[in-house]
Amino acid sequence: MHYANQGKHIEYTKPQARLSESFSGEKVKIRGLAGSGKTTVLAMRAVNAHKRHGSSVLILTYNLTLCMYIKDKISEVREDFSWSSFEIINYHKFMTFALNEAGVEIEIDENAENFETQLDTKYYSNTNVFLNSNFAEIRHHIDR
Repeated sequence: MHYANQGKHIEYTKPQARLSESFSGEKVKIRGLAGSGKTTVLAMRAVNAHKRHGSSVLILTYNLTLCMYIKDKISEVREDFSWSSFEIINYHKFMTFALNEAGVEIEIDENAENFETQLDTKYYSNTNVFLNSNFAEIRHHIDR
C-alpha cells in the first residue's frame, strides 16, 4: 500500500496539471523534451485513472529501466493507492504473456543467429498473429 504522506509535493505547471487529469475514453499524446515532466504527468494520470474507475491500470513501456523509473515517479504521487492496482510492464514481456494466454505456440529457428529479431518479426510486430480468435478477449480490453 502507498500512502499520500509517502509522496512528495510536486509543483505542476498549468499544462502538466491539465494533462495529469484522467477522463473516461480520452486518449492523449504527450510530447516534450527530456526532463520536461512527461513521466511525472504519466504517473499522476495513472493514479487519477485508478481513482476514477477503481480498477487496475496497465502501463506499457519499451524497456525494463523505464518500468522502474515510472514506478519511482508513481511513488512520488501524494495519494493513497494499492500498488497491486498498477501493472507496469515492458512491451515484449506483455506480448509474450498475451501470446501464451491466447495459446499461440512460439516457434523459433534455433539455427538462426538473432533470437530477438525472430520474435519481433514473427510475433511482436506481426499484426496477423492478433487475428487469431483466441485474441478476442484481449482485443476487447484494448479497444475499450
